[in-house]
Amino acid sequence: MHLSSMRWLREIRFFVVGLLLLNSLWEVIQLPLYTIWGTATPKELLFAILHCTVADVLIGTGCLIGTLVAEATEAWPNDRFGTVAVLTIVAGESYTLYSEWHNTVVLHSWTYASTMPTIANIGLAPLAQWLVIPSLLFWRMHHRVTGAASTL
Repeated sequence: MHLSSMRWLREIRFFVVGLLLLNSLWEVIQLPLYTIWGTATPKELLFAILHCTVADVLIGTGCLIGTLVAEATEAWPNDRFGTVAVLTIVAGESYTLYSEWHNTVVLHSWTYASTMPTIANIGLAPLAQWLVIPSLLFWRMHHRVTGAASTL
């Protein structure tokens, strides 16, 4: 039991640190796809990157913890790994869909630059972010847990 709980903790830490690093990089790269890129001061841009990165970490961590509470067994990550991965990604993507719509259409908290690819007025870059980053982290976690050379 003790080793199993240590594995949970190690993999949750890996996921959270990975979210922090990869989302901070993603936020910097996608910033020109928002109108703030052309209007904000460097200090405002730095704040936006930090603010969005912290939010990304909180969202991703919340999705993982919620999924673990609902779906994991005591043997996770050795058991039900794929289920937890898929549901965490779906939860993050669902939240992003809602958040992007709510903040761009309803609240007008931020706006996309003309260079942002969209579908139904939702930015594709943030949707890709919540597919790519958690998928990469779960893929790496799978290799850490199994030592396997195969993918999920």
